[in-house]
Amino acid sequence: VVERNQLIQRVNNIVSRFKFIPRVEKGVKTWQNDARLWTKKYFDKDLLNWFGSSYATYHQLRVASVLEGLKSAVLRAFNWNENGKEAENLATLLEGWRRFYYTTDPRYKKTHWSENDILYRFDTIWRMRRIQYMQGVINQLLEAVYASAENSKYTAEEHDRLVKQANKVVELSGVKFDIFELDNEKARSDLTGIKKSLNDAYGYLRARGRQLRSQSLLKKTQKDEQLQVYINELTSLKKYLEGSGDGDPGNIYLNELAEKGRSFLQETSAVKTDIPELVEVFGKLEAMFSSLAVHLDDKTGRGYVRDSLSLASSRVRSAIGGVPKKGQKDERTDLQKCLYHYFDHFEYYDMLIFPVYYGTGVEESDEAEIIRISPEDATSLFNEKKAGSKKLAGTAVANFGAFFAQEWRENDMMWGRLDGAECLVKALQAESDERAELIEEIHQSILQDELTPRDEVKVFQTKHEVEKAAVGKYKSRFGLQDGQAEWLYKAIHRLSKPEKLTENFRNGYSIDRGFQPRDTLLAGSRAMRVFGNLLNGLSGSYKSVTSPAKWVTAIGSIIAGILAVALPNSMGNFLVAGYWIWLLYVFEILLGGAGWLFGAKDVQGIGVSLFALTAAAHLFLTVVNRWLSGRINQKLFRILISVLIFLLIVGVFFLLYVGLLDLGILKIPEGLFGDWLLKITNDCSQITQPDTVLSCRPAE
Repeated sequence: VVERNQLIQRVNNIVSRFKFIPRVEKGVKTWQNDARLWTKKYFDKDLLNWFGSSYATYHQLRVASVLEGLKSAVLRAFNWNENGKEAENLATLLEGWRRFYYTTDPRYKKTHWSENDILYRFDTIWRMRRIQYMQGVINQLLEAVYASAENSKYTAEEHDRLVKQANKVVELSGVKFDIFELDNEKARSDLTGIKKSLNDAYGYLRARGRQLRSQSLLKKTQKDEQLQVYINELTSLKKYLEGSGDGDPGNIYLNELAEKGRSFLQETSAVKTDIPELVEVFGKLEAMFSSLAVHLDDKTGRGYVRDSLSLASSRVRSAIGGVPKKGQKDERTDLQKCLYHYFDHFEYYDMLIFPVYYGTGVEESDEAEIIRISPEDATSLFNEKKAGSKKLAGTAVANFGAFFAQEWRENDMMWGRLDGAECLVKALQAESDERAELIEEIHQSILQDELTPRDEVKVFQTKHEVEKAAVGKYKSRFGLQDGQAEWLYKAIHRLSKPEKLTENFRNGYSIDRGFQPRDTLLAGSRAMRVFGNLLNGLSGSYKSVTSPAKWVTAIGSIIAGILAVALPNSMGNFLVAGYWIWLLYVFEILLGGAGWLFGAKDVQGIGVSLFALTAAAHLFLTVVNRWLSGRINQKLFRILISVLIFLLIVGVFFLLYVGLLDLGILKIPEGLFGDWLLKITNDCSQITQPDTVLSCRPAE
């Protein structure tokens, strides 16, 4: 976009130097404004003497531009590659069609139409360029009118510059009046009304052109009868060009036709051809394009494009005002006369600027303004730089934070709507009290939509049902009790009143940015399992990742299993913690009791060991459950976690110490501690304390 803007700037700098200079002293020939005379005008002495020899280049560029547009429309309708072989072959056939039916040489006017006929029927872009040119003229006059208003915000220097430029525009039109002497309010109203009509005509032409270039044109039946006639011709041509090549003249490949077309075009003096396949395909092209815009002498119809151009032209001429016929009173205002001069003489100006635009590939003179929509640029509700904090929660964890909490996702999407709306309004409207009020109104509407109960709640009719549904929604979503959910609904309902909503949001809105245990562990376990599966997939090619893959997958599965039975209100927690674990306790007590009763110490030991393991697992699941539900004392929980981490670290270092002793790198200390170390390593030969020797099992 930046490179394109730079190119447009360079082109506009060149064009601006001769935008209204020199004044065209010539009038306008009758054949220039009479469509029937214009479409039959060839490159005779009259035309070349009037426009000059450079007109030939301008004319050829215009025709080339029209053919390029027609080719693009056909390619898109056929769903063919616009940069492929089909595009090259179709361009050859279109050039052949042009030479077969049209010419600029008056010697062939009995057998060929004038190429002006192509421009009159199909050059939509020329009409749009003229409207853009007129909008530029109107803008210069409007700026001067605004600058001359009593309550103008322009400085004296800006006022003088704008009025001087506008008066120059008026002077070059040949109409005598001073911008400063106009009725300011009426001039503003007239120019704004004319500009609106031009905008409507431009938008109409653009919309009709886009419909014609639609890629789904052949897939849908069109309501517009004239467009449907063109589609029927287009469908017939497509079948013809994509023929099977089985010998039937109606089934000839596009590339075969293009080869014959190139041979025809290489004969520079040839204006007709006797090759039957080319005669047939050129005839089909002529029929198809005539269905878009019939020749002026054809009384059987008009066509989709011709109707579009005719309607747009009538809108523009009605707004600007045309030259009255002889004997009629000229009721146009001075502004309309000035504008009509530029409208009527546009072709002289276009002869200068169009070759520049065509050669550089700049299709329009307006630069594309780059508008950044960012949390930092929208400051009406919250200024990140001043507050020193962020609006978005999902930017945590390398911008993956939104995966961890639904509340974070909703927060970020809400801020996206709020900031996007504010930035767009600021881009389209100058700073003013009205702009601030508009932004406030839009923000209030968005906040009402985001913060009040919606979605499934809207389907209920009565207030009681709405409240009931909303309370149930909050209860299930946040895991609240009935009283908590009802309080939350009432609080949100109170804060969401339109007259207080924006103020309350600006002063008191916040979200919990801490990682919630439940969501964090769920996301972490899923991530570990996915990562483990990815490593498993790579293990076939890279053996070194096999072991890590198993460990990562196992850890992820263990965490997922723990969560399945520890999550509050989950089916696993209900079955395990509320039912199975108590059955397990009963079984283990019976097992240990039976072993004690019957003197079976091994069975008794198994029962006691299982009971201890079950109790430890039950305690662990209970702690995790209370942690996930937020019911555990956070200070006590942190102390417990710290102790466990400390014991884990001590255990790791102890195992490292025992390993070094076993390798003989370190010496075993004397005394009870040393004897105990020898005992756990099953080396009783070096134990010095008698009591310790008795309880030591010799190494086998």
